[in-house]
Amino acid sequence: MADDLLARGIGAVVPRPDLEAALGATLSALRNETARPPIGRFRDLLYPRRAYFERIAEPEEPAGTPPSPPRPLSEAYRTLVALVEAGPTGEVTRLAVPTGEPTEPVGCFRDHPYLLKVSRVRTPLDPRTVLDRQPQYLLELGLRCAAVGDGQGWLLIGHDRDGGLGPIDAFAVRFDPLDAIAQVGLDRLQGLDEAFRTRRPDRLPACPAWMATDCPYRDRCGCATPAAVDGTRSR
Repeated sequence: MADDLLARGIGAVVPRPDLEAALGATLSALRNETARPPIGRFRDLLYPRRAYFERIAEPEEPAGTPPSPPRPLSEAYRTLVALVEAGPTGEVTRLAVPTGEPTEPVGCFRDHPYLLKVSRVRTPLDPRTVLDRQPQYLLELGLRCAAVGDGQGWLLIGHDRDGGLGPIDAFAVRFDPLDAIAQVGLDRLQGLDEAFRTRRPDRLPACPAWMATDCPYRDRCGCATPAAVDGTRSR
C-alpha cells in the first residue's frame, strides 16, 4: 500500500549530471583543502614557523635512527613548579581560553596569569633589561594574558645552579594596551591558517637564530638565514 501511494506521488526521476558535477567538484576541494590542526600551546604562537613544521613534516634523520625522546624537565624547573603550587587552595588556578585556542589552559597565580622559566644565566635579571635579554618570555606571558583578557601577569625565573634551583627573579608585568599583544596572537593564528592553506611557512615570523642549532627542521625552515634574522629583528 505504501509503495503504491509513493509511486503515484512521484512525477518523474530525472538524472542531474550538472548537480553531480557541482557536488563532485565541491567534494574534491574539501578533500584537497589542508585544514590547520588546532593550536595546542602558547609556544606555537611564540614560534609559529616551528609549529608549522612540527605538524606537517618529519625531522630528517638517517634511516634506522630512532626518534629522540622528549627532553626531561630539569630538577630546577620541577622545584620551581612545586614552590608555586605549594600555597593554599585556590592560589593557583587554570583558565580555559575563551576562544578555544590555544587549547592549553592559562595558569594563574593569585588571580593573574603566570609564566615559569628556568635560566642558566648566572646574574639576576634587572627589570630594565628583561625585554632586551629575554623578549620571548614577555611575549609568551603577554599572549597568555591577552588570551584571558587580563592586563597583568607574573614572570617567575628560577636560576639553575648545577641542576638545582638557585635564586628566583619575580616580576609583575603590565601590558598596556592589552589589545596590541592580543592582535599579535590573532595575527599569528591567521598566519598559521594561511600557511597551512598555501603551504608557505616562509611568511610566518622566523624563529630566533639561537634556536637553529637544535632544530630538526633547520635545513628547510629558513629561520637562520640572514634575511630571516633581519626580518625577525624588524618585527
